[in-house]
Amino acid sequence: MKKKICFLMIFVLLMSLLSACSHTNTDQIKKSASSTNTPNETQSTQIVTDDLGRKIEIPKNPQRIICFRSDDVGTLFAIGAGDKVVGRPAYEAFPKEAEKIPDVGVPGGPVPQPNMEKVLSLKPDLILMTTSITLQAGQWSGPSKDLVDKLENLHLKVVVLDTPKTVENNLEKIKRVGRIVGKEKEAVALTSNFEKQIKEITSKANESNYKPNVATAFLNKFYVLDKDYAKFIEMTGGNYQFSDLKSGSYVATEETINKNPDIIIVFYSSSKGTDQEACDTAIQYIRNLPGIQSTNAYKNNKIYGIKWAMVVSPGPRIVETVKEFAKYIHPEKF
Repeated sequence: MKKKICFLMIFVLLMSLLSACSHTNTDQIKKSASSTNTPNETQSTQIVTDDLGRKIEIPKNPQRIICFRSDDVGTLFAIGAGDKVVGRPAYEAFPKEAEKIPDVGVPGGPVPQPNMEKVLSLKPDLILMTTSITLQAGQWSGPSKDLVDKLENLHLKVVVLDTPKTVENNLEKIKRVGRIVGKEKEAVALTSNFEKQIKEITSKANESNYKPNVATAFLNKFYVLDKDYAKFIEMTGGNYQFSDLKSGSYVATEETINKNPDIIIVFYSSSKGTDQEACDTAIQYIRNLPGIQSTNAYKNNKIYGIKWAMVVSPGPRIVETVKEFAKYIHPEKF
């Protein structure tokens, strides 16, 4: 009997010890998670309001930034914060110096697919996410919203910015990014210089009253630009022939031929091969379309290619984008 009582006491003692160890380990895990996700008390922070109207507390001078779009990477390099970028999108390394930065998959587009394991391993203190914000019944929904929720559930700081479409929007966004990362002075100086260059280009492009007719294509089909993107053509002295058509729709080749464009600008994407190879392929496809040979654009060898990213996500390439349109629409001036 005494042996049984002794054995029972030893068993109870062992269970108590195991329970204590379990609680200790759990507390340590919670403490570790807390110390990882809670900002350092001595670190200066700021409250940023993003384009969803959310107020987010982030470091005043973020040191580990992941960008989900290449134009944001380019902006950070342009304002002297390139050394803070620890992650970029896989689809484009811009600028060239960004090639050495780890890619985090494809976190943008209609179905964002970032490499979450890679994102977490990079331990960002800020994620910049630029996306098209479309509200349904006053609410933001969709895959991008789901991604933001997932990232914030992992205690990551995400600032969401709306996609800029005009020159003015792009310049303002550069300044906003500068304020967010503590480089406002540099961003203001950069955009001021850009504004001056763009004014010079557009003034020169509009010196004459001649406005050639311009049609646009995306890869292998004629395509109607968003009205904001179409402003690149209008501001550089061109007449956009698809301005009366629905944005984002395709135009039949026969209809385009009947419009007889003076210039055709083909937008291409270089997911494979070099930019030049992608450009040449896109141009050649349009040149080979039946009947296109009767247009002024074909006869005068005025079918040109512009990289799609230069239009939808130029960032600090905005001056180069405006100049590309200007030199194709008015080559006699550039």
